Amino acid sequence: HWRLVIDMSHVAFVASAGLGALVSAHNSAKSAKGKMAVCNLQPDLLQMLQLTRLDKLFVIKPDREAAVKVVR
Repeated sequence: HWRLVIDMSHVAFVASAGLGALVSAHNSAKSAKGKMAVCNLQPDLLQMLQLTRLDKLFVIKPDREAAVKVVR
């Protein structure tokens, strides 16, 4: 079972290929009965995920500690 936390604290921009990689990681985790969470999103990245409705797909947490708790 996957347990994956993606910390985006040092990420200012994600291109479409990066979004595709996040979706792929989510799908892989889900198919392996695992869990994935994304944390520490910059406001612009959070807005982009909301506009693309990917915020409905991903578990988004404000910090790493909260994300780790979710994937346990």
